[in-house]
Amino acid sequence: MNPAPAGNTNMGYSSSNKVNQPSPSSSSSYEWASNPLTVITASGRPESQAKRADDPQRQMVDAQVQQLRSAVDANLSSVEPMTYVNLGNQLIIRDRLFSGGGIDTDECVWAYDMALELLMPHKTYPQVDALICTVYSNQAEAYFMGDMFEDAAKSFTNAFNHKCNEEAGSKARYLRGSTYLILGKYKEASVDFLKVYNDDQKDIFYWRAIEKMTRILEADESVVPDGWEWFNREMTNLLPVVKQMHVDATTKKDKNDLARGVQLVHVGLFHYYDKRTTDVETAEYHLDESQKWKRSFAEYRVQDVALEKDFQYKVGSYGKSFFDSVSGMGNPSPIPIYVIGFPRSGTTLLERILDSHPSIAGLGEHSVMMNLATRARKELFGYGDKKQIIKSMSTETLNDMYERWSRQTRSLHKVSVGVNDETKPARLVDKQNMNFANIGIIHALFPNALILHVVRDPMDVNFSNYKHDFMGTASDGSGQSIDYTCEMNSLAKFYINYRKSMAYWEKKLPGRVTHIRYEDLVNDFNGVAKAVISAAGLKWSPEILDFHKKKHAVNTYSATQVRKGIYKTAMKSWKKYESHLQPLKAALGSNAQYQIETNLPGYKSPTPNDEL
Repeated sequence: MNPAPAGNTNMGYSSSNKVNQPSPSSSSSYEWASNPLTVITASGRPESQAKRADDPQRQMVDAQVQQLRSAVDANLSSVEPMTYVNLGNQLIIRDRLFSGGGIDTDECVWAYDMALELLMPHKTYPQVDALICTVYSNQAEAYFMGDMFEDAAKSFTNAFNHKCNEEAGSKARYLRGSTYLILGKYKEASVDFLKVYNDDQKDIFYWRAIEKMTRILEADESVVPDGWEWFNREMTNLLPVVKQMHVDATTKKDKNDLARGVQLVHVGLFHYYDKRTTDVETAEYHLDESQKWKRSFAEYRVQDVALEKDFQYKVGSYGKSFFDSVSGMGNPSPIPIYVIGFPRSGTTLLERILDSHPSIAGLGEHSVMMNLATRARKELFGYGDKKQIIKSMSTETLNDMYERWSRQTRSLHKVSVGVNDETKPARLVDKQNMNFANIGIIHALFPNALILHVVRDPMDVNFSNYKHDFMGTASDGSGQSIDYTCEMNSLAKFYINYRKSMAYWEKKLPGRVTHIRYEDLVNDFNGVAKAVISAAGLKWSPEILDFHKKKHAVNTYSATQVRKGIYKTAMKSWKKYESHLQPLKAALGSNAQYQIETNLPGYKSPTPNDEL
């Protein structure tokens, strides 16, 4: 007998269950796929049919995935638990490497459930029980990567019902805390992060828990006993200890991990002095020290040649001849709404406002367009039939967006939601800051799609990037380090490249992008919100005014801020540190101002249009 998945593992699927897509209008040549992007194979395994880029590295990873799939499908009755585990693990690795946005979530969860079904009868063996903990934790990561945060929290909790080894337990608790933070469950998140911190293992999750605690304190100080004052005492006492540990470390890895620890303690102390005191000098000291320590281990330098090459590849190649060659071929659908802007500009705030409309759904940080961009560039500039390419890609994009919405809704509301005319949102928001490089692709595929560009005061937005701790690579699948934010010249270069990109699109596609000043959004929320909904072709809904009260997950650095609603304290925040930020202002040059207006149809700002 074939082993059945543990619990509710068909996730709303069955061999005969197909998601109904809306029919095309009689005037449109575009059709919806008759099947969802995730289908059920003959063996009962869910598998995403989404197309993927064909670069050599990806082909190698895809081959490893396919080898494990074949091993599973060949004879379900004799598959070893670790084959299922390895399949799930490889799918997660692929998603991380290529920013898949969780497109393999259902298959990944299924694989882990199959493994758990086989392992559970043997959980009395300590090694097996520890493996069960790891499998649950990995399954939770799969849910997390698919933006199914409620399910992720549940799987992390299931992991703690088993004997986890020290490293796996620390990681699972940290990640569950991160999940609670995204869900706005600050008390539960603080319990997990404090547990990681108090266990005193001094591993990477210990240091990361410190950074997460600052975000919780910013959101709701009351959930942490003695709040900021406790945090200040702890970090002040910890700082000399971890600096000495760094001196004593003998390996490069330990040195780097402890440098990360010193950096995060300084970040935390900066936020304490910035938010709780008027001691600007000490705040500046901790901010400078945090960035100095980060530069000791991070790849932060932006190379001019590489930046120009990236611009020419992603932006500069789209000229008049290209747009003439694709004119009239695009999908006329108004369903996608694209929200772009420089990081920390207010894009998350705008997405949450849009998402609070009953006919609009935000899809979080995992951008369908960003995942498609590399393949789209290759095919649109190749020798294939552009009309057929655009038709195929735009249809695939809409299917993928709706499937992600269905998956997220299933996790949030514990129901399986099919995509049909009665349940589907009229608009879907693809919010990804870095899509400012992909406006040419967006326009080619969806000439009627609303592209909303959030613009914030250049000094405010750059200072916000500089003072927040970004780590690792961008979420656009490029592999681009985002550590450039820790050094003023590198940050300025990246910002100038963004401005150069937006100026290029304005020249090649005048009026195509709708600009929204962050300052207008904050100062005239009602006016801007109503104009945005009108621009989306929808009727106004009063519940938008309470957007911050809506239950939803927010997986960005702005998660805690957007739940506060509209506030004005972030405007001109750089002025507090004006003298200290003169090198940044000098590096920006003329780009330290941005002469631009909110150009929503029918909207007029009630405030003077000062230079941003």
